[in-house]
Amino acid sequence: MKSIIFATSFSPEYSQHINDENPLETLKIIRKELNIQDFRLGLRWNTVEQNTKCTLQYYERYIDYLIKNNCKICLNVGPIKVMRWPEEHIPDRVEADDINTVQKDSDLAKHAIEYLNKVLTLLKKKYGKDIENNEKISFQIENESYNRFGHKRLTMSDEYMLEVAKILNTYFPKNTLMLNSSKRNDIRNIMSFFETLTDENIYTWEQLVLGINFYFRLPIKFLKRLNPWIFTKPFSMSLRELKRLQKERGFNIEISEAQFEPWGFQKSPGNSYDDLDYILRVATRVFLDGCSPKIVRLWGTEELGLKMKEGRLNNQHTMIIEKIREGNSILS
Repeated sequence: MKSIIFATSFSPEYSQHINDENPLETLKIIRKELNIQDFRLGLRWNTVEQNTKCTLQYYERYIDYLIKNNCKICLNVGPIKVMRWPEEHIPDRVEADDINTVQKDSDLAKHAIEYLNKVLTLLKKKYGKDIENNEKISFQIENESYNRFGHKRLTMSDEYMLEVAKILNTYFPKNTLMLNSSKRNDIRNIMSFFETLTDENIYTWEQLVLGINFYFRLPIKFLKRLNPWIFTKPFSMSLRELKRLQKERGFNIEISEAQFEPWGFQKSPGNSYDDLDYILRVATRVFLDGCSPKIVRLWGTEELGLKMKEGRLNNQHTMIIEKIREGNSILS
C-alpha cells in the first residue's frame, strides 16, 4: 500500500444528478476527509458554451479551490468526448448524427477545434500563471478516444487527434498529456499515437501518460465479477509488453478510472471493502515492480463524499475510508 496513491475524477454535474445541492462542499470533504489531492475535472463543451458564448463560470469555483489548495489537476478538455455519460457533450447546434469516426476535415471536427481554441484561450487568460510549467496540472483530450462508447458511439481518427494535441501543445507546451484506454482494448492505438506525438516532437515520452480504465462489475446479468486484464478484445496488448515499452520509453501509467460506484444492478462498487481490495490486488498488476507512486484514480467518489456529508455511512464505508486514508497518508 505504501506506493499506492488514491486520486479521483470529480464531476459537479454528476453530483447534481444524484441530488447533491452543493458539489463544492462534497469536493472539499473528499479532499479533507479522504486526503485525496489529485482530481480530474471534465470541462464539457455544452456547459462551457452558453448561447454560442464560452465561459468557465460553472467550473471556476472548483478549479480555484483545487489550485488554492495546491492539488494536482487533470483537465479533461475533450473537446467532443469528456468523462461521464453521455460522453459526447456536444451542443445542440452542432450536427453529430450519422458519424462513426470523427475525421479531421469533418464539420464536427471544425466546430470542435474552434471551440477548443476558445476554451484553451479562457484557461490561459485566467489560469495561465497557475498552469504553465506546473507539473501538478495536466491535460486529457477526448476521453476513451478509440472506444466506441457513449450516446453517439463516436471514435476519433488519428489525424483529428493529432490536430487536437497540436493545438493543446501550442497553448500549454510544458504540461503532461494523458490518454486513456478501456481495459487493454485501446492500448495499441494509444501507443501508436504516442509514437506520432514524439516522432513529430510535439511531446516527449516523459510528458505522456497512459490511463487505463478498470471496470470489473458490469451491468450484465449473472456476471458477478470480471477481470478486465483477462477479458478484453483479441490481440490487445499484454501487460508484459506494455511494461516492456514503459521501461524502454519512459512514459507514465495510471489507473484513470477504477470502478468505485454502482452500475445498473451492480450495487457493491463504492459500497464494498472487498471490491476496493480487488482493485488493489488486480488493477495494480499493470504497474512496474518498484514503480512509485502507483496512481489509482477512483471513479465515483462523488457518491461516497455525499454519504459522508449526509452521515449515511455503514461499516463497509468506514473500512473503505480508512483504507483510502492509509494509502494517502504519505501525502500528509
